[in-house]
Amino acid sequence: MPPRMETRRPGTSPVAIGELLAVVGALVCAFAPLPRAVLEQRYSLSFYPLLQRTLTPLSNRLPFAILDVLLVVLILSTVVAVVRAVREAWRTRRAARLLRTLGHLAATGAVIYILFLLLWGFNYRRLPMGERLVLNREAPSSDEVVQLGLRAVDKMN
Repeated sequence: MPPRMETRRPGTSPVAIGELLAVVGALVCAFAPLPRAVLEQRYSLSFYPLLQRTLTPLSNRLPFAILDVLLVVLILSTVVAVVRAVREAWRTRRAARLLRTLGHLAATGAVIYILFLLLWGFNYRRLPMGERLVLNREAPSSDEVVQLGLRAVDKMN
């Protein structure tokens, strides 16, 4: 009896499943409401400062902006991939390669979006400054104003 060849249905490879999960994850991140207070506590006050203290010194060692290089590479890679896919689709009169390339580009865009959120983007969803700061909205007393003025003069001298 000949060995049985395993065949997969299109779109069921681990790569295709990972790409689908990336796109779904990006859509969830884009449209699911995240509680601002949780985001403030878990991302802005804990994860992001640690990330920033780690990445900033590393990127400051380079004489160029890392993002600029990555964007150029991404744009060139995208153009090359689409041109190749269009040429093959034109040559074979089949759109399979073009559709596959577009799927890969969508997944790549989803991963880039998720990375952007983790590296910086969630900061745009923080609590408004007025809710983060503890402010006394009452007018200061005359004595408090005098004390502040004396402290300022003392610091200046």
